[in-house]
Amino acid sequence: IAELAGLSTESAVRILSDFKSDSIVTLNRNEIQIVNEELLRTISMSG
Repeated sequence: IAELAGLSTESAVRILSDFKSDSIVTLNRNEIQIVNEELLRTISMSG
């Protein structure tokens, strides 16, 4: 995921952890599930 997004592994892990804390995604062993698509879109549009 980090490579696809052009991020370091550390940055990708930190962002996913933040998204989990903000209830944007849930993280399981082999799966990332988006649970708040609207908020994720808002974040992506704000840069």
